[in-house]
Amino acid sequence: MTPLYFPKSNYSSFIIMALINIDSILTETKRRLTTMTVGTGITLMSYKRDRTITILAMEGGSFCLQERGFRKTEKIIAPAQLEKHLKKLIKIEFPRSRKVHLHKTNNEGSQPAALSN
Repeated sequence: MTPLYFPKSNYSSFIIMALINIDSILTETKRRLTTMTVGTGITLMSYKRDRTITILAMEGGSFCLQERGFRKTEKIIAPAQLEKHLKKLIKIEFPRSRKVHLHKTNNEGSQPAALSN
């Protein structure tokens, strides 16, 4: 079964994961970020899958934080600032959500739009 809607992405780049309670999404995301390699990432989606936050691992240990939904932004963030920015984005993108889809993305070989030539 293919997902209904993945904004700005390729269906084959997603590995379906889990529907997680919003209260535990920060700890679950941090746990999964420790095992990520360059080019892979995590996508958080609203229950209706119309709003997303994507975290992509980059070279040098930094992360690319992409927001698609209420706002469309992209930032390069140091690991020390990731949790602070992620908390803000979760409140903006998922204000009334109780459950969030967590997907592992496999975008090896691709770069964030801000970095591509």
